[in-house]
Amino acid sequence: MNGIGRQRRRAWRQALLISCALFLLVLVRLPASILAEMLASRCAQRCLLAVPEGQLWQGSGRLFLRAAPDAAWHDLGEVRWGPERVLSGLWRIDLAGGSIRVAPHPLGIVLKAENLQLTRPMRFPLIWPGLPGSGWSGRIGIRHGQWHYVLAEGWSGEAEIEGSELVLDLLPERNLPPLTVHWAFAAASGGRLAFGSRESAALRLAGEATLTREGRARAIDARIEIAPDASSPLRQLLSAIAVADAARPGHYRIAHDFE
Repeated sequence: MNGIGRQRRRAWRQALLISCALFLLVLVRLPASILAEMLASRCAQRCLLAVPEGQLWQGSGRLFLRAAPDAAWHDLGEVRWGPERVLSGLWRIDLAGGSIRVAPHPLGIVLKAENLQLTRPMRFPLIWPGLPGSGWSGRIGIRHGQWHYVLAEGWSGEAEIEGSELVLDLLPERNLPPLTVHWAFAAASGGRLAFGSRESAALRLAGEATLTREGRARAIDARIEIAPDASSPLRQLLSAIAVADAARPGHYRIAHDFE
């Protein structure tokens, strides 16, 4: 009986190995269009993988993003993906002048991004009471970031983001100073943005904002300092959205709860 039992266990192991091999073979040979369909169904009409070529495991395409479901598409250029050749990851995605490495993680996966940079400014809506239909644009880059996906918990992570060539619709004649943003989020609690402008004699900005789990603004608290010779349009805008510090001319505070 023991001999028969060992033979059965050996047969089960062989069948399992064959099944796994067949599954991996089918997975590797699936067309890249499957990845495009998966991406479209997961990103709420904000991302699109066009002209996919190759297989699910290794291929290429053209990636488009937009800030809102009704906004214009932004072309990120060609994206390529395939097996990683070093031990730092299982899968590598090359796009926007940088890379994203995908590696296994206990009960999930981890993504690590380096030096992603939009080649052209991207437009975003400005959600603010009393300013309907307004927006801003700018070049956005991710210096580095790391995100985890864990089963039953969802996504969490953080990133260092840089914004440059920032322009408000209400101030088209003046670029805002470049911003550095630290973005941290968790699926269970939402996110937090800590931001600050790089050195600028005309306008300095620092503060933080909190986000809902869906990525919408929850609250913002920021402090702004402008130069004595700041333009009238800038002063008018700040008067509409911020509170002036009577004791310190040129200093303003924005504190707003969106909920």
